[in-house]
Amino acid sequence: MASRGLGRPMAKLFANDIQRAMDRAAEAERLAWRATYPAAKAELLDLANQWRKVAAEYEQVEKLETFLRMHKGRPVQSSEN
Repeated sequence: MASRGLGRPMAKLFANDIQRAMDRAAEAERLAWRATYPAAKAELLDLANQWRKVAAEYEQVEKLETFLRMHKGRPVQSSEN
């Protein structure tokens, strides 16, 4: 992921990954509702949920990246006072 720097905000780059994962989830769900075999439908719905989890993980990484950028260079404070 080191190549993601390129002078652009990390959040902007992850937005594409999040959207792609959500698009794949939606496509898997559309296919599931058209599936005629119950097992295929269940697998496709599971796949859609997995893609949504991927999108959520990208969102978490995006939030952490934003937090780290906001706190870059600040001293770490100990909770032992």
